[in-house]
Amino acid sequence: MSETTSVNIPELESPPVERVELESMLVMNIIKHCRDSITNVGTIGQLVGIDIDGVLQVSSSFESPSVLENEESAVNKSVSGRARQAHTEATLNRMQYLGAVTGHVGWYQGTYVGAFLNSSFFVETQYAYQKESPNSIALVYDLSQSCNGSLILRAFQLTPEFMAAYEEKTWTVTSLNKHHVSPANIVRELPVAIHNSHLATCLLHSLSEPSKPSSLLSSEAALDSMERELPLTETFSNFDLNLGVGHKKNLEHLLESVDEYHYEQGNVGFHQRQLAREQAKIQQWLTKRKAENANRAAENRPLLPLDEWKRIFKLPAEPRLLDSLLISAQIRQHCSQVDEQSLSFVSKLSGVRNAYTS
Repeated sequence: MSETTSVNIPELESPPVERVELESMLVMNIIKHCRDSITNVGTIGQLVGIDIDGVLQVSSSFESPSVLENEESAVNKSVSGRARQAHTEATLNRMQYLGAVTGHVGWYQGTYVGAFLNSSFFVETQYAYQKESPNSIALVYDLSQSCNGSLILRAFQLTPEFMAAYEEKTWTVTSLNKHHVSPANIVRELPVAIHNSHLATCLLHSLSEPSKPSSLLSSEAALDSMERELPLTETFSNFDLNLGVGHKKNLEHLLESVDEYHYEQGNVGFHQRQLAREQAKIQQWLTKRKAENANRAAENRPLLPLDEWKRIFKLPAEPRLLDSLLISAQIRQHCSQVDEQSLSFVSKLSGVRNAYTS
């Protein structure tokens, strides 16, 4: 009679995600969802895929209930969070019943002019995802930039430093310095690649190449006519010197973020002034108590405790620096976008100037 022994097989930890690979149909679904819900800023959805050797392959997605405008309150946030979680679990169960891939690998969000870090919703949601699965990502689709013909789809993860600071949830200067958290290392961006199926690749080639004529075209007029009929004909739109509405909106959002940052700094300055007043009172009390103890020591009487000020005075609570940190990170995002757009414009302007002066 042989005895069966159970062997504990250790779970293999998957390596950190270094690259994100998206299916082309998935990208089209995200674009359609965000554009159909352009009036709703809180457009979000879930990502489904698999993680293979540091490459997160996202194959499909589905929509989630939108974020409410008044979801900053604790009650609305809890109710909406439970509703989205129930919707996600029900959808994944249906996908599993159909035999589809059900690996929940993250979520996506539609934004306007790249504004996604100025609210605590993004970091709270991504923290919950990475706490459950460290390789979860957040895809951010920018509608304003994509209207100019450029696909702006970026993948982010919270850094280990920010995750450790979020675990404490104190958001004081001591906590931020302890974990080395700054506006520059709240999130890390992952490279994104779009994968086309073989049928999609054949379709793109058929759109970019002319159909073969039945008879040999030799005349120049016939060749020009055939070239004009190409669905993907070369244009000179890349030489347009107009920065567009996106650049203006980016500057407007940048100024709004700066105003919000100044408001938060005003709260910090008010706390510093209150703290300085209380510390001056405490120092005055300690000076008086030490003088009184000197007289009592000269009279051989017991000394009074010096830490009694903790019961008399109450120091103001240090403000949470999370909002200031997120606004600073959002300002960095806006400045980076303005820099990229301005650099492209200056390059075009320099090329046009050289063409006219030569």
